Amino acid sequence: MKKYVIGIDVGASKTLCGLFDEQMRLVRVIQRPTDAELTAEEMMDALDGYARELTRGAGVPLEEVRGVGTAFPSHVDFAAGVLLETADLYQLNDTPVRDMLEERMGLPVFVDNDSNAAALAEHRLGAGRGFRDMIYVAVASGVGGGLILGGDLYRGIHGCAGEIGHMFVSDSTG
Repeated sequence: MKKYVIGIDVGASKTLCGLFDEQMRLVRVIQRPTDAELTAEEMMDALDGYARELTRGAGVPLEEVRGVGTAFPSHVDFAAGVLLETADLYQLNDTPVRDMLEERMGLPVFVDNDSNAAALAEHRLGAGRGFRDMIYVAVASGVGGGLILGGDLYRGIHGCAGEIGHMFVSDSTG
């Protein structure tokens, strides 16, 4: 029975990869610098390599992994698994990440905005447990956010409903 899942968080400066068991307990984690100079194909090859390194180091065959969740600082077409517009990693704009990684890994892959993924994790496993509504605010190399409304992640159009950073508040140039 497949009892593990992999989470990959690709940031502007670092990529974190975690292997979790069926109770969502962290089994192993690795961190690598994000190479912003890689092409989209090279980046997907690197992520596939990190996932294999992660499982190999934990002594877990990739065949025991149910799926992979990936998070990017990007507007995301969640249904299609495509990064639309990515902050800092411009070479990933319009990249069909889900299909590219599924082809490499042979596993189901889910792609979402990094703040949406973090909001969902906090709601299910962290400080947001037990609340029907919450906002998650991320302050790192950028400012982002995720919304949980009525117990569900609210993505809105292009997965950016909770994105609170770098928004226009007026049409003036001031």
